[in-house]
Amino acid sequence: MIVQDSVCVLLFVKVPQPGRVKTRLAEAIGIDHATQLYQTFGLDLLNLLRQLPADLLIYYTPVGAEATLQAWLGREWPYYAQVGEDLGARLTAAFSHAFALGYQRAIVLGSDSPDIPLAYLQEALEVLQHHQVAIGPTRDGGYYTIGFSAANFLPQAFSGIAWSTETVFDRTLERLKAHTAVHILPPWYDVDTLADLEQLEQETGGSAAVQTRQYLSQYRQEIFNQPSGQASLQATETSTATA
Repeated sequence: MIVQDSVCVLLFVKVPQPGRVKTRLAEAIGIDHATQLYQTFGLDLLNLLRQLPADLLIYYTPVGAEATLQAWLGREWPYYAQVGEDLGARLTAAFSHAFALGYQRAIVLGSDSPDIPLAYLQEALEVLQHHQVAIGPTRDGGYYTIGFSAANFLPQAFSGIAWSTETVFDRTLERLKAHTAVHILPPWYDVDTLADLEQLEQETGGSAAVQTRQYLSQYRQEIFNQPSGQASLQATETSTATA
């Protein structure tokens, strides 16, 4: 039973199917490495989120893949299929579902920032005690988290947004500020490109991301020192071989 003033984190993930996750990164390092790294991202985020005083709810896509996700992320979490035609609708549905369960505060995370500092997420949850909205911008114009209290949930923040563009954060912030006080968290970054991956390898201010760093250490020569175009060729060969 949900207790009063309970808190949750909504983690949005995709099933780690080769060619369906981290596609921009795959263009640089190959499909296999990109898929494996996506899996380490998820494991590192779970290790991070275990340190928060909040329940974890995992929202996944595509529908019907719960067994695959449990094999990857474990069976200790509740899994829910994402519902909605676009990201905005899916975010709205997930927050609405969490609040209907009785949670009083919720933040959402994607699976693109495995080394996000724990302090940033703690700050987001603390802000929501005062019924503000919390949002953390990414350096590419999006955001790595957004959070609401049940009393201050604003579904309109997710409608009419041009997702996957550089205007996502600015447009969302405009809509939020029209209705409520907004607390802006420190910026962080998503890992979508080889340059982002290089930053993660060198970053010292984030969380440990142990699984990801171990993978990068093990395959560093292949990932970072491939000749130009070699990763794309490997991705094509892998895709052809498995077709």
